[in-house]
Amino acid sequence: MASLNALSSALLRTSRRAFHAVKAVVGSCDNVVKVTWSDGVETQHNATWLRHNCACPDCVQRHSGQRLLMSQDLKIVNKVTPLAIEDTCLRAACDGHVSMTPLHCLRTAPLATPTNDATTPPPSADAANNASATAAAGRKKRVHEYSDVLADENALFAWLNDLGQTGYAVISGAAGNTDAVVNLANTISHPQPTIYGTTFDVVATDAPINIAYSTAQLELHQDIVYYESPPGLQFLHALQFDDTVAGGESVLMDAFAVASRFRDLHPAHFDVLTRVPMRFQKVHYERELPVHIASLKPIIRLDHNGEIVEVTWSPPFEGPLPNTLPVDQVSAFYEAYVAFAQCIHAWDDLHVERRLHTGDVLTFNNRRMLHGRRAFDLRTHGHRHLKGVYVNINEFASRLNFLCIKRNVAPPAFYGDGQMNVI
Repeated sequence: MASLNALSSALLRTSRRAFHAVKAVVGSCDNVVKVTWSDGVETQHNATWLRHNCACPDCVQRHSGQRLLMSQDLKIVNKVTPLAIEDTCLRAACDGHVSMTPLHCLRTAPLATPTNDATTPPPSADAANNASATAAAGRKKRVHEYSDVLADENALFAWLNDLGQTGYAVISGAAGNTDAVVNLANTISHPQPTIYGTTFDVVATDAPINIAYSTAQLELHQDIVYYESPPGLQFLHALQFDDTVAGGESVLMDAFAVASRFRDLHPAHFDVLTRVPMRFQKVHYERELPVHIASLKPIIRLDHNGEIVEVTWSPPFEGPLPNTLPVDQVSAFYEAYVAFAQCIHAWDDLHVERRLHTGDVLTFNNRRMLHGRRAFDLRTHGHRHLKGVYVNINEFASRLNFLCIKRNVAPPAFYGDGQMNVI
């Protein structure tokens, strides 16, 4: 297992800008260290935080990387003395203990407060400005080859990095392999079981237990949002998709791009959707294993910095709003809800549409991308059979983070799992 020093070096190399610490002095008070970086940024760090994040052999177990310092042994540090900046850590005397804090922690820590005039762009700026361009580029993106992804780590990284950066990717060449989605899931971790099993088949039936198992149009949505931790990735393999089938094209849309643009254009409605909880549910007793699952969560969730970190949109699985909400909040919610729904429908410059062919696998981040399909007609004597699987979002993030760090590439900023990517 890589040492903490090696990890710190790798993480510093993957930063979007090359930088290193050049000076450490006592900051604005005795329990603060001010660090100056090679790019001109200055950050300040609380002494107790430095002690708590010490990575010396007495505080962190080398092979497991787990903390040895007991929580009851942590004391408030009132005075700190910076000793040296080394290749991978800051050494500082913290009330009798020499702390060795990894440099990557100093630059990424929540308590690392810039003291120069550097500014941070508004949370929605990047997504709002680049959303349409990203969708347009996505329509032209390259297709990954199934056999290469399974056999070559660089091909695996290229596929997963596409998933991380743009939210979806297409794999071809899996015709005739009924285990393709499981094989792909196993390159990351394991399939994530749900109420639909370890894998599921999307085939039109006369009495569907899910609207997807019909020929109806599916409006843009996310799957299984009523779970406490909804599935992360979703893979859909076209085991058979005959050319004679009219319709059935897949449609994707980046929910984060939608929410960012919505925030800019409709800030009051956006605020409502971050505060009022929606009920998401799956209540279905007429099946082999009856299901009754429900959860409450806002459609848009922000972190402590106001960044959009989660969007939940699944109209087919919505329940009634909590009956404890005041009437005025209900009215405000539905005004915001209708506006958001209309934007999802109208902003077709953010839509990516693709017709799968037999052997194609559509892979996408269910926590980030809305997906749907056009209605289709089987009366022309064709067949449409997709096989699906889910992968946990944290296991995807873990796999891609490791592959990025191994290649000195910056991992994606977020995965849609309710937080910014924490490295």
